Amino acid sequence: MSHLKVTWKVYVKKSDNAMNEQRNFILAIGLSILVLLIWQYFIGSSQLDERTSGQISNEMSLQESQDLSNIPLPESDVESEDKIDLATASSTSVSDAGTSVERIRINTEKLEGSISLLGAKLDDIRLKKYRDTIDVDSKLVQLLKPYTSENPYYAHQGWVGDAKSQTKLPNDNTIWKLVSGGELSINSPVRLEWNNNEGLIFSKEFSIDDNYLFTITQTVKNNSNSSEILYPYSLISRKGLPEDYTNFFVLHEGYIGVLGSEGEKKADYADIAEQTESFDNITTGWLGFTDKNWATVIIPPQDINYQGRYTSKGNGSTYQVDYLGSAQKVNAGGTTTITSYVFSGAKEVKILDQYEDEYSLEKFDLLVDWGWFYFLTKPLFYVLQWLYGILGNYGLSILGVTVLIKIVFFPLANKAYVSMSAMKKLQPEMLKIREN
Repeated sequence: MSHLKVTWKVYVKKSDNAMNEQRNFILAIGLSILVLLIWQYFIGSSQLDERTSGQISNEMSLQESQDLSNIPLPESDVESEDKIDLATASSTSVSDAGTSVERIRINTEKLEGSISLLGAKLDDIRLKKYRDTIDVDSKLVQLLKPYTSENPYYAHQGWVGDAKSQTKLPNDNTIWKLVSGGELSINSPVRLEWNNNEGLIFSKEFSIDDNYLFTITQTVKNNSNSSEILYPYSLISRKGLPEDYTNFFVLHEGYIGVLGSEGEKKADYADIAEQTESFDNITTGWLGFTDKNWATVIIPPQDINYQGRYTSKGNGSTYQVDYLGSAQKVNAGGTTTITSYVFSGAKEVKILDQYEDEYSLEKFDLLVDWGWFYFLTKPLFYVLQWLYGILGNYGLSILGVTVLIKIVFFPLANKAYVSMSAMKKLQPEMLKIREN
C-alpha cells in the first residue's frame, strides 16, 4: 500500500509539473501579446504622433498667416449636367455624348478609359484584368464613371481663391485644350491648358504608371502685373452607392483615409450623410473611397499643409472627399507648380505596399480591411500568396497554411498531449486508491 502511495505521488508530481509547464507557456504567450498591444497603443502611437506633430509644427511655422477655414471649398455639381449613356461614354470615342467636348483616351496594360476635356476630369476608368462576373464575355469592371452619366464617379483637381477673390479660375465646366500628347499611356503623358484671358495660364499634365497611379502636375503661369494667391484642391465625387455595396459589419466600405497626426479615419456613407467630417492642419496622408475590391484615392503633396474633408450633398445621394491645400503665391511673371496623385484600381496588396514605400504613404495598405488582428492577418495573407505561387490553387494553399500553423503550435500541442497521456496512466492507480 505504501508503495502504491509513493507511485501515486510520483505520477501526480509529474502530471502537476506538465500542467504547470503548459499553463506557464500559455500565460507567457498571452502576456507577450498583451505587452505588444499595450506598447503599440501607449508608446508606439505617441511616438508617431510626436514625429508627425513635429512635421506639422515645422510646416505651420512657415504658414502661420494661412487660415484655410475661410477659403470656399470646392463642391461637385453633377446634378446640372445632361445624362448620357454609360456605354457611349466608355467607348473611348473622341467626344462626350450630347456635347462637342473631346475626351483623351487612356490605354495601359491594366486600365482603359478617358479624360474629359470638360473640367479636365478623370471620370472614365475600366479595369482590363477584372470583369463584372466570371463569364469571360462579361463587361470590364467600370470604376470611375463619366461626369455626365447617371451615377458619376470621378476625380478632379484645380485651384480656388479666397472668398473675396475676383480672379477667373477653371472649374467643372471649363473646356480645356490639349496642347501635347495624344493617348495617355505609360511614358506618354498628356498636357492640357486653359487661359483665363486675364494674365493667368493654367495647365495640367496627366501621366500614369504601369499599375493604377495617376500623377497630375498643375502649373499656373502669371503673365499679369500683380501677384496671385491660389489654393490647390482635389476631390473625388460619387453619386449613389457602389453596385457591389454589401454594408456588412466585417468589411468596411466607404470613406477612408490616413490623415497625418489624425491617423486612420473611416466613415460609413450613412454617417457622412448626416454630418460632415473635417480634418484641419494636416500634412502627409491620403483619403478616398474604398469598395469591396476597388478603391479610388486622392494623394496630396506630402510637403504641404492641407484641410481634408468627408462630406455629402443632395440628401446623402452624392458623396465627396476633398482636400484644400495651403496658399501658393504666384508672383507677377512667375510660375508655380504642384503635383498630386490619384489611385484608382484594384486593391492588390503587393501594389499598395509598393506605393507605400515608393511615395512614403503611411499605412496605404489599410485600403484593405485586415480586421482587428492586422499583425496576424497580413503575414498569413503573404504566406497564403506564397503557397499559391507554388501550388497554383487556393484550396491547397489554405490547407498548406493550416499545416504550417499546426507545425508552429506543435510544441504547445505536444505538451498538452503528454499531460493527457500522463493522466490516462494515472487513472488505474486512482481507481485502486478509491477502492481501498
